[in-house]
Amino acid sequence: MHFTRLSQSETVRPQAGLFFTDERMLDQFKNILEGSGLSPRVAVKVDQNGWDKISPGEFSSLEAVVFDLKGETDPVPKAKELLDRCRPDATVVVLGRQNDLGLYRNLKAIGVADYFAHPVPPDELAESLRRSLGISESKRQSLGRIIAVHGVSGGLGSALVSAGLGVVLAEDYDRQTAVVDTCLGSPAVETYLGINSPGNLSLLIQAEERLDQVLLEQVVLKPMERLSLLTGLSAPDARMAPDPKTVRRLAELLSLKNRCQIWRSQAGGPMEETILKQANLVVLLSGGSIPIARATQRAYAWIRERNPGARIILVYNQVTPNPAFPPEQLSKSLGLKFQLQIPFLKGLAEDLVADVPLSRPKHAFHKPLAALAREIMGKPSDLAAKGPWNRLRRIFQ
Repeated sequence: MHFTRLSQSETVRPQAGLFFTDERMLDQFKNILEGSGLSPRVAVKVDQNGWDKISPGEFSSLEAVVFDLKGETDPVPKAKELLDRCRPDATVVVLGRQNDLGLYRNLKAIGVADYFAHPVPPDELAESLRRSLGISESKRQSLGRIIAVHGVSGGLGSALVSAGLGVVLAEDYDRQTAVVDTCLGSPAVETYLGINSPGNLSLLIQAEERLDQVLLEQVVLKPMERLSLLTGLSAPDARMAPDPKTVRRLAELLSLKNRCQIWRSQAGGPMEETILKQANLVVLLSGGSIPIARATQRAYAWIRERNPGARIILVYNQVTPNPAFPPEQLSKSLGLKFQLQIPFLKGLAEDLVADVPLSRPKHAFHKPLAALAREIMGKPSDLAAKGPWNRLRRIFQ
């Protein structure tokens, strides 16, 4: 049994405990809760038969507890036993294998706040805990899932990742998704989505008093049925530093029709701080040079300080065959863990020149994009769940 005592720096947050039999899931859900208004004070990797070895003191101070009982044929007796060891007012959530309404009712009858069958969507678990604990969502969270794709330096593929992630969420996960390219000096997302010229985002964010749904509908581009795009090009000398309230208003309008928003953020750009502060998830793109390593450290620390509730997914994108800093060395040097490593892809340039759609599984970049989407969503794509025929249809469409 492996115990990890987590930071207690944010003591104002409700204290939560995670007790899982799967270490990968433990790390994943720990990151989700850190960005959901909860403080995962204790994270425990429990052996299959190791529940009795956990000290009662591990439960006594926790306001919220998640028990993964997927190894139990009937989770009710074990759940009752563990529930009795928690504080009387604790919120207890149980995870299991059976998708059964009768089991759900039996667990609710003994005092369990909620039950989820695997595979468990992490954001739904976090929402259940917030609701049970009476934690009101912040305004940022009320806008749905806002994802910032932030390259700590130029040339790390923020445009390609933003475009591709939007395609995967829209096509593979059936999510209405909006992509906003805020790099108005060098917009590029539209080129990866088959659009030949940028739109009018620069004009939209200047229309502070007139910004409404009608104006937005006139400016938004639709490269796919479930994918919307906002992009634009401004003159190099244009002063593009919109009021943060305008950016927030735009996010509010987009949230009316989109479950996910992807904002491409430019290092040093005029909207960089506003975007990173409003995001509830940041895809932080790093790479293998010394300047990029330093920029990664600065950006990570800044986000942790200014937006402590945000979840950060650190991605190493190897854009050259022989980087000065391989991912393992850079991770050790920074003291940070890369959730995803994108290897150097020899066939990427050919696919881009040939205009192979990012939605095609044969595209060189589709596999890392699918891995990133799975890390964000906490589950395989809806397409994968629909069976092999749908996957074959996508390959040959």
